[in-house]
Amino acid sequence: MKTKLFLSVFSFFLTSSLFSQGLTFGIKAGANLGKIDGHAFKDEYNLGYHIGAFATLGAGKSISYEPDPARHLYLVPSAKVRINGIEANARDGIAITGEDRVTIEAEADAELVLVDAR
Repeated sequence: MKTKLFLSVFSFFLTSSLFSQGLTFGIKAGANLGKIDGHAFKDEYNLGYHIGAFATLGAGKSISYEPDPARHLYLVPSAKVRINGIEANARDGIAITGEDRVTIEAEADAELVLVDAR
């Protein structure tokens, strides 16, 4: 139930902020079910999930996201961007943890993929 509520609220605020900035975007979500210890799968398993978004951000534009600082984010841009003032190049994989607010500024038109994983 918490996951559905989080997805709904996340989608609403992301949609509102992206449309107000004239961006194109999409949302992706999924679950991972895993077991490595060799016991029967029905005994116990690990369940994880991820939520992601992708957007096109025009040159000189910026977007902000306020994640839970305990979450792990992973960002891949298609062009040069600044994340909280730190430069990242095209196709760099940027791991983000412990941040209250993530601001992404595009130096050129950029497609962004952001995954929020548990």
